[in-house]
Amino acid sequence: MRRAWVAVVAVAGVAAACNPFWWWPSSACDDDADCRSGRICVDGTCRAGGRTPAATGDDRSIAMGGEFACVLRDGGVTCWGGNAFGQLGTVSASPAPAVVPGLQPAQAITVGFGHACALAGGTAWCWGYADRGALGTGSMTTQPGLIEPVAFTDWVQVDSFGHHTCGIREGGALYCWGDNNAGQLGLGPGAATQYAEPVQVPFVGGVAEVSTGWDFTCVVSTDGRLWCFGTSNEVLGGRLDAPTQMPETGWSNIQAAATHVCGLRGGELWCWGEAGHVGQGDEAALQPTRVGSAGNWRGVTCGAFHSCAWNDVGELYCFGANAAGQLGTGPGGINAGTPKRVPTPDGAWQAAAMGPSESTCGLQDGRVYCWGSNEHGELGQGYAGRSAAPREVGPDAGHRWTQVRAGDRHACAVDQEGGLYCWGSNDVGQLGTADMPVQHRTPVGVDGGAWSRVVAGEMTTCAMQRDGGWFCFGSDGLSVGLGGPEQRPVRIPGPFVDAVVGNSFACFVDGAAGLQCTGSYFDRTELRAALPGVTWDAVAGRGDVVAGTSGGRMQRWTVWDADAGFTSETLPGLAMRAPVARGTGHDCAASSDGGSLFCMGDNSNGQLGVPDGGPGPQEVPLPGAVLSVCAGQDHTCAIVDGGSAWCWGRGEEGETGYRVDYQSPTPREVSGGAFTDITCGTSFTCGIRAGGTLWCWGSNRRGELGDGRGGSPVPQPVTLP
Repeated sequence: MRRAWVAVVAVAGVAAACNPFWWWPSSACDDDADCRSGRICVDGTCRAGGRTPAATGDDRSIAMGGEFACVLRDGGVTCWGGNAFGQLGTVSASPAPAVVPGLQPAQAITVGFGHACALAGGTAWCWGYADRGALGTGSMTTQPGLIEPVAFTDWVQVDSFGHHTCGIREGGALYCWGDNNAGQLGLGPGAATQYAEPVQVPFVGGVAEVSTGWDFTCVVSTDGRLWCFGTSNEVLGGRLDAPTQMPETGWSNIQAAATHVCGLRGGELWCWGEAGHVGQGDEAALQPTRVGSAGNWRGVTCGAFHSCAWNDVGELYCFGANAAGQLGTGPGGINAGTPKRVPTPDGAWQAAAMGPSESTCGLQDGRVYCWGSNEHGELGQGYAGRSAAPREVGPDAGHRWTQVRAGDRHACAVDQEGGLYCWGSNDVGQLGTADMPVQHRTPVGVDGGAWSRVVAGEMTTCAMQRDGGWFCFGSDGLSVGLGGPEQRPVRIPGPFVDAVVGNSFACFVDGAAGLQCTGSYFDRTELRAALPGVTWDAVAGRGDVVAGTSGGRMQRWTVWDADAGFTSETLPGLAMRAPVARGTGHDCAASSDGGSLFCMGDNSNGQLGVPDGGPGPQEVPLPGAVLSVCAGQDHTCAIVDGGSAWCWGRGEEGETGYRVDYQSPTPREVSGGAFTDITCGTSFTCGIRAGGTLWCWGSNRRGELGDGRGGSPVPQPVTLP
């Protein structure tokens, strides 16, 4: 079922809009003076910036910043796009949505040029570009991955656009911090050019809303009057060092940008600033001027050179520049001097937000759509390529997966409709596509009816249909008693409730919890009972070994020796249960007394989750009861209570979801939000998120990630071609 994405109220009054952004072609610079208005000099190149989230009055929001975007959903913040300064809250870029790790449940978000802040219970947490003090944490040193709180714990709104940030505390006191080279902090003549911590702005009376532009700031006082300060020839007619009242009253939902401002007065839309961006055709507006005659506007958002507003019947109108299709009204290159309606893909628009590289995102009936430029992945599609029409954010919108399992260098997944899809290596027909040895780098459907689950071995795949029948394909035929490589599903006789597949065998769990096996170590034409008298609670396999739990004990069985190869181990004072996982040289299982995870065996790459841990059972330090666990060649992953996924061990190919060539002897959280299923291949990992979307990361030498592209140390979406 599709999850609803709706926006959060970020300011007082009607639903608040989102960030302004802009983009010009990259140009060399020595300092900010070499760049056009609204851009700054970063490492010798003129770059652009961003701001606060769009809102609808519900509990979710979207905000867009310099080359990236963030969404607040159910208290968690998810970001995507460029990550040069750690503005995604991680150390790696992500063209598809990835969760910011370690945040407390948030109620609002705001983003600037290269930084972001989340408001959680009155505390503002900020991360990303810190060189001008925009984080407000006292530091001017950018440290990707570091998320720190701002002083005070009674913030009610925080807003950013460029390199300065402003916030309102309980009682209406206004504070600002960051860049002040143009007087945008409102501290008066003689103030410093940068502040790394919040400084109170001298202002008579309380502040209800704040909106930061590029080099200026505007606020709405509690009595509905509008005040601005900073520098903008187009908006302020020059520089204002102290808060100065603007014309008209009754303001709300004010949105400051680079060279123009828009806001609401009642249900009327008013803008002023540079020509072409304020809804007056090709004319500039030096004073607040009403846009059109409609009186039912609910919200507005401003980009550098375009704006969008939505009304009370769910219609979205945009105007201004359209070089990259950011208006969503048709092909890029055709500007609109007056508001033009954006087509509605599936329902009513509830809010919109402006993105950095001439991008726009909108919220519609609980779903997020983006359009325009996608140079840095800011459309959240998981790949580059602009769009002049709204595209839903997220892989395979509307397609939901229920289970995924990885073999050696292939993987298979089942969707909610009963479809079975496989991808990756196909040397011996393990994809079930009847075209071995052709590998498939994107999912390919497997014929045979409606499927309910799948199990993958090194070179064999077995799957169960919804009627309970098991089918297998692949290997050299020995593992399923078929007499040769089988490229299509072949039915396995007998009713079974589960299966485990290894390198040269397949075993099926019967109704009495016993194993019936076939393969190179058994009669190749029929199933044989294995280890009579042993009943299994859970089983897993890799190579020539079956590992599982039986009678509260951890059991291992080397398949080629049914007697001497059978061993068992009981952890002192603990009984074991599912889930269980078998790696190449290590095993893991959960305890029965609360779900602690214990791993044992080889720890040469940290795959036991405990630094310097020996081969004996090691308790893995995880933040909750383990719900699911998987083991690859030299890495391990688990899902804990609450849905967060954690990986540890060898990461040379990015299989732990952190970065390439990184070995983690202790668990690290995988970005991307809550997971419901996870599986480990030899050097890659796949997981299903709570919304039913499928993601893989790590090696992609044989197409294991199913995304048609290269390997990745961060989760990438798997979509149907």
